[in-house]
Amino acid sequence: MKKNFYTFAKQFVALLLAVFLLQGASLAQEPIDAAIAGESWASVKANKEGRLILLYYKSRPFNYLDDYARQTGIDYEMVNLFINFAKKKYDVTLEPVWIELADYEELASSFPNVRNGAIGLPAISATPEMGQMALLTRPYMHNKLVVVTHPSIQKAASEAALKAALKEATAFFIENTPAADELQKLNSARQTISVANSEILADKLASMENSYAIMPLYDYFVAVKRGLELNRQAFFEVPQADVAWWLPKKSDWAEPMAEFFTHANFEANAAFLVKRHCTIDAEELTLQGASPSGEEQASGEEKPMSMFEFKGTNSHFWFGLIAVAIVVVLIVANRSIAASRKKAAQELAMRKKAMK
Repeated sequence: MKKNFYTFAKQFVALLLAVFLLQGASLAQEPIDAAIAGESWASVKANKEGRLILLYYKSRPFNYLDDYARQTGIDYEMVNLFINFAKKKYDVTLEPVWIELADYEELASSFPNVRNGAIGLPAISATPEMGQMALLTRPYMHNKLVVVTHPSIQKAASEAALKAALKEATAFFIENTPAADELQKLNSARQTISVANSEILADKLASMENSYAIMPLYDYFVAVKRGLELNRQAFFEVPQADVAWWLPKKSDWAEPMAEFFTHANFEANAAFLVKRHCTIDAEELTLQGASPSGEEQASGEEKPMSMFEFKGTNSHFWFGLIAVAIVVVLIVANRSIAASRKKAAQELAMRKKAMK
């Protein structure tokens, strides 16, 4: 009986896992062209509901998985705020459709084909060049490139001293980025090594003595928040265009976006999210230093929403369902074992009594 129960329990859990994996596979295999056929803002406003297409790739601090494998980040939470804002201001219910792409190149190549109702994430520097390929929202975060070194390279007292210290160092960089271009201009490294993304770059930098990199300031703050020991140098800092969302050129969603990015509490909410996902010390990145006021916190008006306040997507639903199912199976299994042990003890007691 006990063996049959465990067989059933294993089959049940396996079935749930299979359903979860198939659900994920079906979402991943959805053709991009079909998925990004979002509605126009005019039709959404008229129907009081519609889909919001979100083309993104994972990148801290904008959109990433936390320690519990839940989607989070500045842009992710800001999308939640926008959905909440659209409901309050326009009485429109938006369904977020997150479409994950591999990297910036895939996102940039897919974006011109988007017909409407979409946002490109993570946010990007609002440069004139980006303005040629997309509609850019009002920026929500400052940015600049900074020189960051392994702790074995002390903080330099002058530009000349820093440049001299970097001549015998190894430099890490990510290809086709503004930081890589600035590294070429500095031209101080003994050798340069290309890496795939900012997290790998920070890990390499923290583990290899006599190394350095030029990176966005937000990447430096994220690395510090992750517990990495790095030295930020005070020289060769390069201001960059502020960070903004991007929409298709022919999108009519510029109307609600403009309202969202200029409403009274926006800057405080943006500052709150930047500090949450970069570090509370990331004051240089924020448009203003304020956090949501006590009055806003108490009233629930326009405060940044946590992961648990967000209406779950399909993946969150299945994740929760599987977790509940596993807990139920374990409880039932534990009770079955206890009952079996109790029955065996009773049978043994009866046998002993009969033998007397």
